[in-house]
Amino acid sequence: MTLYEKENEIAYLKGLITDKLKHSYMDQYIEKIAIDDEKINILDSLLNNFPKAQKEGYIITVSLIQIALNTHDNITEGPEPADHTPERISKQLSVLAGDYYSGLYYLLLSELQDFKMIHTLATAIKNINELKMKLYYQEYSSLDEFINMFEEINAALVIQVAEHIGEYSLHSFISEWLLLSKLIHQKNNKWKSQSYAKHWLQDSIIYSKEEIEQFLSEKITSLVVSLNHSIKQIPDKYLNLKVSVMNQLKQIIKENELIISITEEG
Repeated sequence: MTLYEKENEIAYLKGLITDKLKHSYMDQYIEKIAIDDEKINILDSLLNNFPKAQKEGYIITVSLIQIALNTHDNITEGPEPADHTPERISKQLSVLAGDYYSGLYYLLLSELQDFKMIHTLATAIKNINELKMKLYYQEYSSLDEFINMFEEINAALVIQVAEHIGEYSLHSFISEWLLLSKLIHQKNNKWKSQSYAKHWLQDSIIYSKEEIEQFLSEKITSLVVSLNHSIKQIPDKYLNLKVSVMNQLKQIIKENELIISITEEG
C-alpha cells in the first residue's frame, strides 16, 4: 500500500466513524467531534491483516470509545446556564451524547463476539477512568508525573489493542507518538484549544500558565529525541506507518525550529 492509498484508507475509516456519529438533533448543538487521525493510522496498520469487516469493526469501536470518553470530559463545570438557552441544551446534550456513544460502542462490542477483545477494551476503559480521577483531584506531585499519567490515558486504548495482538514492542512508540501529536496540536492552537489535559491543568493552583506552557514546549523536544529511538522498534511489516511518522517528525522539527538529528532507517 502506497502512502497515498494509506491516506485514502484513513479518510475512508473516518467516514465510517462519522456515519456512526450522525444524529440530526445533537448535531445542531454539540461541537463537531474530532477524530484522531494518528490513532486510526496506527490501528489500521496493526489490524491490516485482519479480515476487512473485522478490522473496520475494531477501529470503529475503539474510536467510539475514545469519543464517548472525550465527550464526557469536555462537559464544562460551573453554574448551570438558564433553562431553554442554547448553552443549557448543549450541556445537557453533551452528557446524553457521551452516553449515546457509549451505548453505540457497547452494541458494536457485542456484535464483534470477540470476548478477549471485549475484555481488553473493558480493562483499558477501567484504567483510563482511574487515571482520570487522579488527574481530576490533582494527585500528582510534578508536571512530569502529570504528563506521564496523561500520556498513559491518551494511548491506553491503542496500546491495549497492540498488546492484544502480541505487538508489545510498540508500547513506547505508540504512547510517545500519540502524546507528541496531541501536544503539537495544542501548541499550534496557542495552547488554547480545549482538551481534558488543558482543562485539568488550567485550574491548577500549583503551576502558572507560563510554567505549564514552558514545560509542554520542552516536552515536545524530548519526545522528538526519544521517538528517534523508539521508532526503530517498529517492525518492517509496518513500513508505511514508519515512513509516515518519520516524515511528520521531520516536519515537526522544521516547523518548531528544533536542532535535532533524525536517523534515516527503514
